[in-house]
Amino acid sequence: MGAAGGEGSAPTPFDLFLSSIATCAGVYALGFCQSKGLSTEGLKLMNPPNFQIITSK
Repeated sequence: MGAAGGEGSAPTPFDLFLSSIATCAGVYALGFCQSKGLSTEGLKLMNPPNFQIITSK
């Protein structure tokens, strides 16, 4: 177990936040396409799993 408890197998709060933003974008894009009669075939939303946090000193 880690210092905060648990085994580190669950997503972090920030990961959940990013996923929620991607889900929101997907729902919006789907609704837009449907309202305009556009095909969603081949439409992809990608949420890159890797990111780098840059902090200034």
